[in-house]
Amino acid sequence: MKLEFSDLYYIPNFKFPNGNTRNKYLLVLTNSDNAQKLLLTLPTKVGRVPPNLEKGQFGCINCDQSHFNCFRFLKNINVTSPPGFSFPLDTYVYGEWIQYWDTKSLKMDYSVEGIDYEYVGKIKADIIKDILRCFVGSVKVKRKYKIMFKEMLGNL
Repeated sequence: MKLEFSDLYYIPNFKFPNGNTRNKYLLVLTNSDNAQKLLLTLPTKVGRVPPNLEKGQFGCINCDQSHFNCFRFLKNINVTSPPGFSFPLDTYVYGEWIQYWDTKSLKMDYSVEGIDYEYVGKIKADIIKDILRCFVGSVKVKRKYKIMFKEMLGNL
């Protein structure tokens, strides 16, 4: 696994810290550059959008009054550049679920491409910028992450 910024992976039997496993996508939000920890998020098909915010749109859904933030990928919309991947279902990335993961253990647990993981592709540049902007503008995202994302946006 390269684990570079905006890489999207599919991991069958992803191991959670509590020992549970589940098929998961993994989106890298920072660059490895030999970093010991990476900022990642695990997109999910579980939609928790409050009814008053539900408009079925692609992109950022943010409401400070409701303390809600997510980025929604609509099914069958191409989100990577090459090879051109789209999620089979509407998929969500929640601001409060962003977290650091140990780079070394990820590379050890998922070492064989095609068996332990599949590289899906890089999220398109305009979409990854929209994701970062979505998180920068949210009360649900930790301040230290917002500062990091704002700086990253300035460099993209």
